[in-house]
Amino acid sequence: MESALEQRMQGDVYALLAALEIEQDGELMWPSSLPVEGLERPTSGVYAALRGPAIEWNSPSALGLELDWSSGVSVGESRFFGPGNSQTPHYHFEQGIGWETETGVFEFTLYLARDADAVYGPAQQFRSTLWQWLIGVAVLLLLALLVYLRWALRPLNTLADELAAMEQGEQDRLHGVYPPEVTGLVHNLNAVLASEQANQQRYRTTLGDLAHSLKTPLAVIRGELETKTNSEVVEAQLNRMNDLVSWHLGRATRAGDQVTSRRVPVAPIVADLIETLHKVHGDRNIHANVTIPEPLYFFGDAADLMEMLGNLLDNAFKWARREVTIKAVAIAGSGRPGLKIEICDDGPGVAESQVEQLAERGKRADEQVPGHGLGLAMVRDIASSYGGDFMYQHGDNGGACFVLEIPPR
Repeated sequence: MESALEQRMQGDVYALLAALEIEQDGELMWPSSLPVEGLERPTSGVYAALRGPAIEWNSPSALGLELDWSSGVSVGESRFFGPGNSQTPHYHFEQGIGWETETGVFEFTLYLARDADAVYGPAQQFRSTLWQWLIGVAVLLLLALLVYLRWALRPLNTLADELAAMEQGEQDRLHGVYPPEVTGLVHNLNAVLASEQANQQRYRTTLGDLAHSLKTPLAVIRGELETKTNSEVVEAQLNRMNDLVSWHLGRATRAGDQVTSRRVPVAPIVADLIETLHKVHGDRNIHANVTIPEPLYFFGDAADLMEMLGNLLDNAFKWARREVTIKAVAIAGSGRPGLKIEICDDGPGVAESQVEQLAERGKRADEQVPGHGLGLAMVRDIASSYGGDFMYQHGDNGGACFVLEIPPR
């Protein structure tokens, strides 16, 4: 704006010079109307003056004002400066003139001044307009932010509605489609819900199995009590009932598929079990070849891991001739890792007919029979509660090899 004002004042100087006439005696001759608007109106904010040897002229607008016209410039030079520090600051433009006449050259300076409001007014108006726009844009951005937050938080509102519907019993899991930022949370909640539902189903199945398992020993006891001839049979059946109750109730009270399970080191549990089995089978001098990397963890209940490994190792030690091999590795996943354990022996192995029976899920006829079938139904049941399973395969040395796998989460 100052640059534009400088060009404007320079144009005003040229207009005044074009209208000026100087007589040979140095008298100034102006037209009836000055070419720059405001010069003829007092205190108009536009002022002009001429200063030189024997030349002094002020525009009518400068009447009664004391302006500094004394700085001066050389002929042919111009200068723009301002505003000053007075109460009514001005911008100044000075032009040095050499006016040639027949009698000689008149040298003088043409001064032009304008009130600083010519710049300050539009600048202040610009600032005011700018602030209005900035405030308007800020309000629009806040409204846009509120709309965006409402849209961005809509999945959480949907999640809250679904949870409320689940509390009312209207649905059993989360079905909505959620953005990636919420998908992990929804997946974990569904995993917790599925675990809870599986546990409830397992409790019902376990109690049903317990009731069914107690029918036969109760019938035998009833018959023996009626005859009162064989107290040893009654005692054996009572012991069997006690074992069945302890096992089934232990299954019912374990958490199984726990999403928030604590990690359990595998190597110490394997070492404790092998030490115990060496004492039980000390007369057979069985060597245990263990390969377990450190650290390796099972994410779940320590009692579950000990139950599964105890049954598999007991079978291996029972049927091994000289050696039992235990290998364990972690199964990588996006969350917590899984676990794979191989327990092999150099014994006679398992017949093909028995292998088919081992592969049948839910078969419980051999749960209390000694041999390779001992406790395998229990191992299968505990592994399945963690989403895993175990399988049989023929070992490299001809013996039995059981592979227990717990998938990653």
